[in-house]
Amino acid sequence: MARTIHLGVIPTLGPYYLPHALTLGHKKHPGLRMLLREEMTPQIIEHLLDGKLDAGLLALPVTDDSLRVEPLFYEPFFAALPAGHPLTGRDALKVSDIMAEKLLLLDEGHCLRDQALDVCGSGSRGREEVRATSLETLRQMVGMGLGLTLLPALAVDAGPRVSRKSVEIRPFKSPPPGRTIALVWRKRAPFPETFERLAQTLKDALPDGVEPV
Repeated sequence: MARTIHLGVIPTLGPYYLPHALTLGHKKHPGLRMLLREEMTPQIIEHLLDGKLDAGLLALPVTDDSLRVEPLFYEPFFAALPAGHPLTGRDALKVSDIMAEKLLLLDEGHCLRDQALDVCGSGSRGREEVRATSLETLRQMVGMGLGLTLLPALAVDAGPRVSRKSVEIRPFKSPPPGRTIALVWRKRAPFPETFERLAQTLKDALPDGVEPV
């Protein structure tokens, strides 16, 4: 494990999971150095295949047969609602509760955008008025009353305190919608045991709010 790996991470995961993953990885494997690159899924997969990246933290599905995929955890989605929205009167929501609402989405290229559309139905595409480049921008837009959005579990408590007065979070009833996060690397990569041991380390100590798979 005394190696340097170039690790790609999707933007909707990096700020919320990387502090945990890096701290854990350094504690368990002090000789392992991880150099990070935050990119969207298509670019991470492209750079895995051309060797510019050694591994990636991605949301499934990943379908390229030349890549090894090791699922780590399932991350539920939560609804982020403007304070005072009628749905805040409910302790938990059904997906059908939000299907007629104005859904705020990330810009094209973000896998979370496609996952939100899958959850809420293709009709959501016609209801969006604004697209954002980050989850924090979406959170602020919700606080301004422009609509609602979906937040992955690890991002729920990570927002600035000011937004907590204007944004209310509600869980979904079981089973909640969400995404599965995996560590991905080339099947023909040298030293595959490095990635296998890193994946196992991450699975052995998951952050609060996610579920093992």
